Amino acid sequence: MSGLFEKKVGRDERREARVKREMREKRKTKVTAIIVVLVLGLLFVGSLFLNSGFIRQTLPAVTIDGHGFSAVEFDYFYRTAFFEYQEMLNSFGGGDLEGMLPSFEMPHSSQIYNSETGETWADFFRDLTMRNLSGLVAAYNDARRNGFVLPDDRREMINQEIMSHRQMFEDSGDYPSFEAFLRAMYETSMNERTLRGILEFVHTSSAFHGHMYDSFTYTGEQLAEFYNEGRDMYDVFTYRILPVYTEEDDLMDFDDDAAQEAALGEARNRATAIAAGIVEEEDFINAARELDPDEFESYNSTLREQSGEALDFSYESWLKDNSRAYGDIETFDFANGVNIIFYVSRNDNSYSMVEMRQLLVLREELSQEDFLDDIEAYDEAVAEAGRQARQRAEEVLELFVVGGATEERMIELMEEHSDDWTEGGLYTDVSRGMMVSEINDWLFDPVRQVGDFELIHTEAYGYHLVYFSGFGGPYNEFLADGRMRENDYQQWTDSLGEPEAVRRWAFFLTSH
Repeated sequence: MSGLFEKKVGRDERREARVKREMREKRKTKVTAIIVVLVLGLLFVGSLFLNSGFIRQTLPAVTIDGHGFSAVEFDYFYRTAFFEYQEMLNSFGGGDLEGMLPSFEMPHSSQIYNSETGETWADFFRDLTMRNLSGLVAAYNDARRNGFVLPDDRREMINQEIMSHRQMFEDSGDYPSFEAFLRAMYETSMNERTLRGILEFVHTSSAFHGHMYDSFTYTGEQLAEFYNEGRDMYDVFTYRILPVYTEEDDLMDFDDDAAQEAALGEARNRATAIAAGIVEEEDFINAARELDPDEFESYNSTLREQSGEALDFSYESWLKDNSRAYGDIETFDFANGVNIIFYVSRNDNSYSMVEMRQLLVLREELSQEDFLDDIEAYDEAVAEAGRQARQRAEEVLELFVVGGATEERMIELMEEHSDDWTEGGLYTDVSRGMMVSEINDWLFDPVRQVGDFELIHTEAYGYHLVYFSGFGGPYNEFLADGRMRENDYQQWTDSLGEPEAVRRWAFFLTSH
């Protein structure tokens, strides 16, 4: 009996253990299924959360010196970097280089920038964006450390930009809301609050740069000392130049050095002979006309006025020699011949700058293409446009004189009659050579006095009613102030450094 009982108990225990094991397996399967469902649910909810744009707008994709930028903000600066790079190419190549840029129709990450390294255009513009942001952050943080407050005019500029966006939204009529318009315009999860924050950040950094540039002050002694130390660069040298070319346009056309030297020697002989017959400027002008009547027909065709830093290296030391005097003459080799240089004068820029107002009457611009290659009709139309401009200018001049010929009267006439784009037609700190020659010569005539006015005609623009408003400070001090300010400003920007940009996990949410 005992043996049978023991066997039965053993079978019961094994059956019970099997049942418990099966129940455990069922519970594990159920728990696993629940976990899978929960994970899938979280992934689904997470994808909705990400696609909602909330994370793209809030979590930092890049952090620079304590300043975080979301994916939306980074994409804004990425686009800015792209379009600024495009403008740079256009300024250099006149639009011809724009084909070098990647297409916005395809992801930049799929377009190669450097075939040797495998760098994509996305890599290039992301690095450029990082550098740009680092510079902005450096100035922004320095502004905050110094308690800089964004000026009211800058805040108004931000409001105007937002209003401009709203006007474009209203004019389009294609979007259900302003937020939808911003998302379409920037191809991101942009909203008004994010855009305003970006603009305030950029304007604060930019305005602080301007504040720092204007903050430096210098005494008259400091300005004079700075100018005198660099006067060889800043003084204006007036001279005449006459090139005497070799018989060949290019010395490289000769087969050997001896032939090149022989051709250059012949040019030296001719230049030396011409220089020997020159005593006064009139001699120089006549010699130039004799050498090439067409090229040097104008009285000033050989005349040059240049600052010391703009002079050609071959003769700059000779011109800058303190012993130089009017009428000194010398010859200097250049690539395809010999220059004859006649020294006229050296100016230390101590003259006073001037202030002026201008009421401008432009001649109507005409395109020759509109006249179907009828040159005669085009010339007649241009002449008629000139007559109309003159008539308008003379009518304005009469109104000005009858009204007392005062500065106030000119300002009154500006809004209705002037084509000038400056506020009140006012030009301050005008230096020699800044204006077209006709106006420049009038402004800097030694007899000029405050209150003088003149109607001046220029071929390039039309008619200028010019009023002499007053004298400014010495130009050499103005020039020294600008150079010193640029140096100090550059030192300040260099001192900011370029804080390192650190990518965060949200960076994968950026575009391109």
